[in-house]
Amino acid sequence: MNQQHYIVTERYSDIRKQAREHLRGMWIPMTISIAFFVIMLGFVPELFSNLLPIGKYTQTLPDGETVTYSTIASLYGAFMQGVFLVGLSSLLLSFCRHKDASPTHIFDGFEYYVRCFTLSVIKMILVMLWTLLFIIPGIVALYRYYMAEYILAEDPTKGALQCLRESKQMMTFNKMKLFILQLTFIGWAILAALPFIAATWILKPDPDSIQYLLLQLVCFIPVYALGAYSKVADTVFYEMVSAPYRQKRTEPQIDEVSKWG
Repeated sequence: MNQQHYIVTERYSDIRKQAREHLRGMWIPMTISIAFFVIMLGFVPELFSNLLPIGKYTQTLPDGETVTYSTIASLYGAFMQGVFLVGLSSLLLSFCRHKDASPTHIFDGFEYYVRCFTLSVIKMILVMLWTLLFIIPGIVALYRYYMAEYILAEDPTKGALQCLRESKQMMTFNKMKLFILQLTFIGWAILAALPFIAATWILKPDPDSIQYLLLQLVCFIPVYALGAYSKVADTVFYEMVSAPYRQKRTEPQIDEVSKWG
């Protein structure tokens, strides 16, 4: 069956407005859920790195500086990143469709872990191969497959290659639109980072200390709120581009001709 392709022509301000409408009265629950996602994917391996001496090794950089790595933290990231990214997509879809902001959705991907892991590995390889040509093809590839986790979260019966293929189809002529949409949050991102920058400048904590992690956890609250806003906007974008793939059109539609909106 030939499915009609949807090209997003909505204004960036309208997409952000839809995101804010979803978040009305739900900013705190979604900020908490985004913080939980960051903790599981980012802070947990940092704790492993700081608290567990097993598997640590030190590398000397060309400038003479030494950097310590944790094998356990690296393995955690390698095997957990895919499943948590799909879990985040599941959370965002549940929130936008049912106002369900439960952070437990972050673990939804564990029910089909192998598919999540396979998708993560293949996607990483594809992006890396394109990046070897030049940085710009790598960025294009990243946005080409950007919706793959959403697709798998929505239908866990699909295979990794099918999710990547559908994402490629959805994002045809939509990659630049999403890229610029995300760039529109850059001003807010700078403001959201200021509390953490100020706190580290005043307190000067050791980057390898627990104090530094706790400082991040507290001072990043504005960052988590902004993350909720931007990720919900991404999900609004996904709902637009994925609509023709979720339901059969009952009437013929005319494809949009504008590339960027």
